[in-house]
Amino acid sequence: MSTEDRKRGKKAGRGKKK
Repeated sequence: MSTEDRKRGKKAGRGKKK
């Protein structure tokens, strides 16, 4: 979810998005 990416970091969330 968006909240998880924001807590891990924008760079980390981007790769984990899909």
